[in-house]
Amino acid sequence: MPFLLSFILFVNGAVWTVYAVFTTDLFIGIPNGTGFVLGTAQLVIYAMYWKPKSSSSTTSKETTYNLEDGWQHQPLILTNNSTPLLQKREA
Repeated sequence: MPFLLSFILFVNGAVWTVYAVFTTDLFIGIPNGTGFVLGTAQLVIYAMYWKPKSSSSTTSKETTYNLEDGWQHQPLILTNNSTPLLQKREA
């Protein structure tokens, strides 16, 4: 979920929770209070993982490139030069 949408929903839950506390309305307070608490948790998680930790990622970049390049995969379509993994039995 985009950060701006999460933040606006968090603020919306906070405003409606404050309104419910002032008017002592449980039907507005309980769902919006729950949304406010969950929105707070979501924003805390955003804050924890906002920027990934930088490390010596030359090996991880090379590994990711190799995986994306297809080095770890078997060919899906066999050519004349490649041998199939499972040989068909001749009947």
